[in-house]
Amino acid sequence: TREQAVWCLSNVAGDCASLRDMLLGCGALPSVLSMIEEMATTSQMGPLRNATWCLSNLVRNKPAPALEHVERALPTLAKLLSLDDSELMMDTMWALSHVAEA
Repeated sequence: TREQAVWCLSNVAGDCASLRDMLLGCGALPSVLSMIEEMATTSQMGPLRNATWCLSNLVRNKPAPALEHVERALPTLAKLLSLDDSELMMDTMWALSHVAEA
């Protein structure tokens, strides 16, 4: 169920900055970061990939999200860089690209 919910959140966040900001304002980011941490420690790659895609969408679009949200995501993105999965790496790099554009 959580995997489907994070997939849905990712689609909403990726649609436009106003919907992304609404999700960030509702506290979606801490839940997604927590899910990523949990899935990474248990090596559940499917849910981890979806949550990472969601994180990428939560830091993308223009105008950029508030700096507080971007800063909160950076430690998790750094940890994701150490995992050996090409799909995960691609979404992590996209997220870092969005952060760099901000």
